[in-house]
Amino acid sequence: MEQTTRHKKPKLRRELTLFQLVIIGVVGALGNGALFGTVGMVAVAGPGAIIGFVFGGIIYTTVGFTFMELSRVHPEAGGPTRYSLYTHGRLTNLMNSLADLTWYIFIPPIEAVSIVAGLQYFYPVLLTHSGYPTVLGSLVGLALLLAFVPFNYFGVRRFGNSTKYLGIVKLVFYLAMSMGLIFLVFNWHNLSGYKGGLLPYGPIGILLAMPLAMYDFGGIRVIPDMAEEAKKPQIIPKAVILTVIIETLIYISIAFSVLLSVNWHALGITPGDYHALGTYSSGVNPFFVLAHSNNLEIIFIIAVVAGLLAPFVTGYIYLGSGTRILFAMGRSGFVGNAFKRLHSKYEIPIWSLVAFAVVGAFIVLVSAPLPSIYHLIDYAVDAGYLGFMTNPAALMVSRRQGVTKKEHRSPGMAVLAPVAMGLASLIIFWDGWVSLVYSLEIMIGGTIIFGVISWFATGKEKMNWANGAWYILYIVFMLVIVGISTDGLFKVISFVDGTVITFIVTIAVFYPFAVLSGLKERYKHDEYTESVRKELTQSQSAQ
Repeated sequence: MEQTTRHKKPKLRRELTLFQLVIIGVVGALGNGALFGTVGMVAVAGPGAIIGFVFGGIIYTTVGFTFMELSRVHPEAGGPTRYSLYTHGRLTNLMNSLADLTWYIFIPPIEAVSIVAGLQYFYPVLLTHSGYPTVLGSLVGLALLLAFVPFNYFGVRRFGNSTKYLGIVKLVFYLAMSMGLIFLVFNWHNLSGYKGGLLPYGPIGILLAMPLAMYDFGGIRVIPDMAEEAKKPQIIPKAVILTVIIETLIYISIAFSVLLSVNWHALGITPGDYHALGTYSSGVNPFFVLAHSNNLEIIFIIAVVAGLLAPFVTGYIYLGSGTRILFAMGRSGFVGNAFKRLHSKYEIPIWSLVAFAVVGAFIVLVSAPLPSIYHLIDYAVDAGYLGFMTNPAALMVSRRQGVTKKEHRSPGMAVLAPVAMGLASLIIFWDGWVSLVYSLEIMIGGTIIFGVISWFATGKEKMNWANGAWYILYIVFMLVIVGISTDGLFKVISFVDGTVITFIVTIAVFYPFAVLSGLKERYKHDEYTESVRKELTQSQSAQ
């Protein structure tokens, strides 16, 4: 698979432009989940789903500010999986890494099976009546997942170019689908003409819709993962903020298209019964339903193309960015050195790519004999939100250590950093008990396994337990607060009270705890940090 060369040591290539990074961030988020998720939001919030997407954009903007600064300080491949190593040491970073890995490892198989679900509309032998892949469906999903590999194998330049062109096509179909429904139907009465008006289920409906909105915005995370392959590190902050803005506008347009195109009578639903709308389109691409109910065959055709292309592009983007996560873990010494090995010709993390593809293929294959695994997958990707929690503290600790240069600092972070941490906590709280438990089962189990192996493999390297205590206690707190809320086991406090308590405690207790727990000086290790920083310096000076 690899070709040898005597001329130079392979290095990640700086090829990605600002435009390519924005396309990667935007279209990476626009899978079929954005379509199903929007209908799910409308089902619990009605027209309030629009407000939910605006709120989601605000939340991810604050999180994005942490990526913007830290990606300039540490412009590394899989950077968000490495930031906390420099500021809090190995234990915090290992847990952070496993949270990130859990997020990424499941998304490519999810998107492959999502394509299978779209094909089920035309070939009703790919899914069971319960919605799980049949043996044939899992084989088709396997073929699709393996088709993600070539887009990542032949180098980052081809990855960037193919994503640019496919991404533009994907965006055109997405916008044609949503804007077509808006202008061809435009049932404005659906926006506020029924009982409850804009908020038929009250403000709490917006909060209940937020977990779905949060999943849709995850695309900004892939941008700092590709920081080491950007033409210039300073374009990363621009790509992050542009991605959030564009995503927010697209999601608002999708929410408008769903609301304005609902033909209640054609669907046999009582006008204004948004809960029933969610049930009606369950398991079926909602835009298929909306197009047929309004006799718009052209929109149906566009929706078919978008419904198949969207998860394919998302799947291979996450396969590529997930590869950088495993590569970053190799650099940190948590997995074998093979995972940080680059292909001598194409200069991509070859064995990390192979490992991600193999694990993804296995997950797709076992989805037929073990369909319950998809319950685990759907919930476990929420572990990625736990990974967000380290960023605000890492940002402030990096400043205190004197590592962050003045020109790399984002303004207002003394206020925005704790707010970002508090809002990121709300994402975890809103996702509920089952999601948190499944995520932690994988995250903690992986932390123990990888921690023990790496501890012995690295000569019992110091784990910085004291610096990571805040993270452990924070997880305990989240288990308690979610467990006693209305979505938990004991239902002691209301959903609203839990939201308020989570936000206040995170800002008032765990944010300062995390910042004070940071290392006084940047974590240094000849192999895990200093060799990486030397490579980055050489790479940037060569530009």
